Amino acid sequence: MNTVFDKMADKIAQMFSTAGGWLLALAVGFVDFLGGEGTSFLVVGIAVLLDLVWGIAAAVKRGEYIFSEAGRETFTKLFAYGSVLVAVLLIERLTHGGTFLATRVLCIIAASCELWSVCANILIVKPGFPFVRLFRKYLAGEISKKLNISTEEYDAMMQARRERKREEKQKKQEEK
Repeated sequence: MNTVFDKMADKIAQMFSTAGGWLLALAVGFVDFLGGEGTSFLVVGIAVLLDLVWGIAAAVKRGEYIFSEAGRETFTKLFAYGSVLVAVLLIERLTHGGTFLATRVLCIIAASCELWSVCANILIVKPGFPFVRLFRKYLAGEISKKLNISTEEYDAMMQARRERKREEKQKKQEEK
């Protein structure tokens, strides 16, 4: 059984293995550094809640019932992130009264991992969503894990979807 920290470590590795993941982390970092450490914690909390909402929407689309499991997982994530982030913040306050760089960097990583998961859930709910669709290739592993299928099965499913769309488009053109 994977622990919450194992899942977080896997998500961090997966996210930072792609250019899209790095871009997402840079965007979250920009927002994070505009505010203080309170903003950093808020960004993480909002990212976790967005993951909850989109995760439930993806489960509903798949016909699954996960409300109680999602609630437990969200509480566990908030507690795990909060524990680590508060501990680092307290250590930084003890050592210096400055910028709290380690706290902010950890908040960026935590929020980016959650937003990576949000993007995968969005593509499950609405596969044609324009902006997030740009990351589909990089999110294939995350999406296939959420759907409990292999990456190859997901790729085949997306290929069949593209062919179906192409046929529908051709049919509409022929009708005109």
